[in-house]
Amino acid sequence: MASEHWNSAPLAAELLRRSAAMVTDDTLIPADTTDLAKYYARHLEGLGRVHDGSDPDGRTAPGYCVFQAFGRVGTWQLFPLLVEPLKVYTGAATGENAEILGHVLRAHEAAQKKGTWVLDRGFDRRELFEPLVRNGVAFVVRQRGDRTVRTADGRDVSVEALVAEQTCPRPRRWPKGGVSVTVEVWLPEVGPDPFLLVIGWRVPGSERPLVLLVSPKARRGGRTGKWFVRAYHKRWGAEDASRGIK
Repeated sequence: MASEHWNSAPLAAELLRRSAAMVTDDTLIPADTTDLAKYYARHLEGLGRVHDGSDPDGRTAPGYCVFQAFGRVGTWQLFPLLVEPLKVYTGAATGENAEILGHVLRAHEAAQKKGTWVLDRGFDRRELFEPLVRNGVAFVVRQRGDRTVRTADGRDVSVEALVAEQTCPRPRRWPKGGVSVTVEVWLPEVGPDPFLLVIGWRVPGSERPLVLLVSPKARRGGRTGKWFVRAYHKRWGAEDASRGIK
């Protein structure tokens, strides 16, 4: 471990190569960031300061913020594409958006630009969308609600306001998994192609429906609003994987 010649990069590259080979056009790629708190560490390399998400008091602790991306194969299996600490938390001269973008594009190229990335609301960032769309990345990201989008009739409104305009369908028999509606929207600062806003209600008249933004590349034949809601729910596998790694 003390050898100055030790380099784990070939292991990470081989892991990415093997996992990326299993990614197809229909593969979901859940990604997330997680914290690894190390309260008693003093001399670990690259130790930074992170928010401890497992602590009930929400303390800040010494540790690492880690970006993880997994290829979902079969019903439950998750194969790790990338598990990389973000160097910005150790004071490196970079930015979190730039690091995340670099990791996503690296895995995107390794998977031959296949698969659909499924991201939580923490990735709802203007700095990420334009380069992801420009590089042909298919992604579904949960919305915070404060993003401004342009509607088909030319209005610029917030996602939250647009969701409030939608009416929850009332089928005679409420289907398992809920119902959803879709609205085509544009992000002029990102590009001319339309995105899809998906609003999903788990129970009738829920005041907090699931709101997803679907990139132009992720919009394919057969993918309905219900399909995207189901795909997002499968993102939780990344949480289970993070717990196992910790």
